[in-house]
Amino acid sequence: MNSRLRAAVGWLRLLLGVSLLFLGALTPFPCSRHPLWYLSLAAAEWGHWLILPALLLLAPGAFGSWPARLGLAAGMLGALAGLVPVIGAARLAPEVEERLEPFAGPSPHRPALSLAGLYLPHRPVWRAKTLVYDPRKGLKLDLYSPAQRPAPTLVVVHGGSWRRGSRSEFSELNGYLCSLGYTVASLDYSLAPENLFPAPLEDIGRALRYLEQRPEVDPDRLALLGRSAGAHLALLEAFRNPSVRGVISYYGPVDMKWSWDHPSNPEVLDSSGAIRDFLGGTPREVPDTYQAASPLAQARIGAPPTLLVHGARDDMVYAVQSRMLEDRLVSLGVPCARVELPWANHGFDVNLHGPSGQLATYAVEKFLASVLK
Repeated sequence: MNSRLRAAVGWLRLLLGVSLLFLGALTPFPCSRHPLWYLSLAAAEWGHWLILPALLLLAPGAFGSWPARLGLAAGMLGALAGLVPVIGAARLAPEVEERLEPFAGPSPHRPALSLAGLYLPHRPVWRAKTLVYDPRKGLKLDLYSPAQRPAPTLVVVHGGSWRRGSRSEFSELNGYLCSLGYTVASLDYSLAPENLFPAPLEDIGRALRYLEQRPEVDPDRLALLGRSAGAHLALLEAFRNPSVRGVISYYGPVDMKWSWDHPSNPEVLDSSGAIRDFLGGTPREVPDTYQAASPLAQARIGAPPTLLVHGARDDMVYAVQSRMLEDRLVSLGVPCARVELPWANHGFDVNLHGPSGQLATYAVEKFLASVLK
């Protein structure tokens, strides 16, 4: 290799190393500004893959020039930083299992965190059939069914700040749970601002009544799972509907007045606008609506067992909201478990097989095995 080509390769190694260092640094030091917020989320949930391009820097010539040596050092630092969530998940896994001990169902047939699963995940393929559960509004749901017989059923409510989102989002978990023997229904609902609260909540109740008549659904073993705004709706429905046996909240808001007073990171979400569009006004204009729409206020003695999963770095729906609801449910004697992921942000389960996705899915499996047994 002539000197000019060797120099060019050295500079390319430096460029790759610096790029890996930048991406890896977003894991311990996430950026709150758009669009780097999304890159930070990706780094936290896929950062363990940085080790593979970093290994390329060890190819012959790694120490041939100062740019190559500097690139190697930067790349290895970036790859190590990308492993921070994996290390955190490995340390947290025993605590997750301990927190779920109150739910005395059979444990999943896998560990809470599989290092092999980070790189070689099992991806069961399961096709859903689309059904119309409300012909008047044209609202649909996707039904994942393991067999044409009644099975314990999980109803999934999508997020999207009550104004957008789709039943097809985050669908990999639906197929995975179906492969374990659960019927899973992922539904759409009426969106704001055209449809104010409680319209979407009424849609969920209507969907449950529809599902109770389906041959694939065991109406005596129903649970709800929601993400973000969908978690908020799932909690409200669970706290008012005695047929719901359990509810799972992924990073859901629980106190609408508190959410108004503590807005999200404006770089990624106009939470005040979303709440106003959903509830039809400010807390001063419609205080009773804010109260009626707050799961924290609607929690009751005899509410179903509740699982709360939240990222500590969530700057759309702050993790303190799940802590508040846990305290409230414990005071009411409601079985509750909370899993907080120190490195994770909003939407951490975008990678079902990442460090956050694996721990959250393990918690969901353990919880459902208990409440729907």
